Amino acid sequence: MNRTGFDRIEPAEPAQAFPIRLSQRWSPTSTLVMAALTVPLALGCLFVPLYLAIAGAFQAEPLSRLTSDPVYSLTLVTALALATYLAVMALSSLFGRVGRSRILEIRAGHIEVQDRSLFGQRSWQSPVASFTGIAHHMRATLSGTRHEIVLVSPDPNRSLLLFAGERVSQDTMQRYARLLDLPVVPAKTLYPAFRPWGRMRSLGALATRS
Repeated sequence: MNRTGFDRIEPAEPAQAFPIRLSQRWSPTSTLVMAALTVPLALGCLFVPLYLAIAGAFQAEPLSRLTSDPVYSLTLVTALALATYLAVMALSSLFGRVGRSRILEIRAGHIEVQDRSLFGQRSWQSPVASFTGIAHHMRATLSGTRHEIVLVSPDPNRSLLLFAGERVSQDTMQRYARLLDLPVVPAKTLYPAFRPWGRMRSLGALATRS
């Protein structure tokens, strides 16, 4: 699933009828909290390999040690690669929030999405019938568990957040299902890449086609 988890949705009430127009964004408070956690984490991830590199530089013959001690060399390279990966992932998650917003409009049978970020804006459209269904998804946040209604797409990058609140009733799920004329699907449908049987089925389908 893509990053559908905006923490500010307007209007905040569940939709009752078409047209549906939602404004979604990240709140400044949660972004600042994310920065306070992410920046020290990124720096911490880089500390160990930098320490090893600096310590090695003060050896009498650092280059000869790298060539003569393969365990030391492998440890340094692995630590640097892992730390860089973790730091990049943490910072990309942070920058993915800054300046990001979405306008989502749903009319009978049609969806239009406009995304804005620090790097520009883009829009896309799709028929409602192209989506798999709607799912009740629970997300852990700093303030507790948040219940979400997500419009599930076969393309995880195009799954859309429709509602978020402290709870989601079965009646609300059924109302969205009737409104969009789509089935209610399990939350695991949002994560096809993590289902081994889903990957096996995809491989089987490819083998059949070939």
